[in-house]
Amino acid sequence: MKEKEKFKNTLLELNELLIRYGRGTMRNQISIISSLIEDIDNASLDELQSVAKGLFTPKSGLSEFNVWKDDFKERTIINSKIDEARTELWKLVKDSR
Repeated sequence: MKEKEKFKNTLLELNELLIRYGRGTMRNQISIISSLIEDIDNASLDELQSVAKGLFTPKSGLSEFNVWKDDFKERTIINSKIDEARTELWKLVKDSR
């Protein structure tokens, strides 16, 4: 899979999870990811990576986001999906400028 396509698929998956579980606390990240998805065909991979890297700010950034559910199993499943998408995105942006 091309890197840009992988990037888009990761953003789509992460955006869906954030909209579903983090609408109140992750508004800025959802907005940035939505813009990245819209602009993906017109932007270079370097530009996309640079913007996406900003999602991983300390305190209230994507790195710190987790979902709390009283049901341990449900919470674990949701957070595993989020962590998988977040880790994949980080792999795609960590070595960018």
